[in-house]
Amino acid sequence: MVAVTVVEHFFIPMKDGARLAARMWLPEDAVQTRVPAILEYIPYRKRDGTRARDEPMHGWFAAHGYAAVRVDMRGSGESDGHMADEYRAQELSDACEVIDWLSRQSWCSGRVGMMGKSWGGFNALQTAALRPPALKAIITVCSTDDRYADDIHYIMPVRVTTALGAGFDSAPGMAHFDENKYSLSRRVARFQTEHAWTEDPPSRLRHHITNVRTVATGDPDHLVVDSGVLLYRSRGDVREAALISAGREDLLRRSGDGWQLARRTILVDDSVLRTQNLAIFL
Repeated sequence: MVAVTVVEHFFIPMKDGARLAARMWLPEDAVQTRVPAILEYIPYRKRDGTRARDEPMHGWFAAHGYAAVRVDMRGSGESDGHMADEYRAQELSDACEVIDWLSRQSWCSGRVGMMGKSWGGFNALQTAALRPPALKAIITVCSTDDRYADDIHYIMPVRVTTALGAGFDSAPGMAHFDENKYSLSRRVARFQTEHAWTEDPPSRLRHHITNVRTVATGDPDHLVVDSGVLLYRSRGDVREAALISAGREDLLRRSGDGWQLARRTILVDDSVLRTQNLAIFL
């Protein structure tokens, strides 16, 4: 293993003038002997959101001869711009620009790899499909190139109370749920094990769904469904029942003769949830 230099913060310029914030772990001998780069490109704030797991993982890559670069996507963390949604053309275009920029640095051999889990895995696959010349390999976990079946995103942001005009009403990078298909399946499977103590004995639940509206999109294979949900939850060992009020926005995707849930965003009406736990689905 080689000694590692950590570059805490720098910006990667985009062609439109935006700057993407990055952190890098660099082998100290890269100045004399150029090394390949490994890019992780996600929206979870390098400064603090993923810092605890970034340090050992990217440090290991650098100690074994790679420049490991962790980039905040446009509109996240310390990067410029606005993030409208996941997997947009802008996101993938930026990834290609980042890869090209990395390949041209004095410490880089010109060869770049990309790695990621969940969101980072999906965008690594989609970026690779665009064939940026310097991208030579990818490693993806909990992701797939078959977005029409397996890319569900189930998210419930933490709501915060802000002043008028603040421009946001949820805590950046914080969520009660931020799940993909694999993690949702593990949550369900857990109910069949001895570890599901939060639901043993089971809660008594009632979902009240109201104000359902369907909205056409520009794509005939996608449909947006808005609704309100009120969850009543009673447990035998708790005197008062819990109520959770929320709005839901679902993205449905046509699949064969039916529809599949591709994304569910749950916006609760409370900033502090009045329930013992969230071992349930909304």
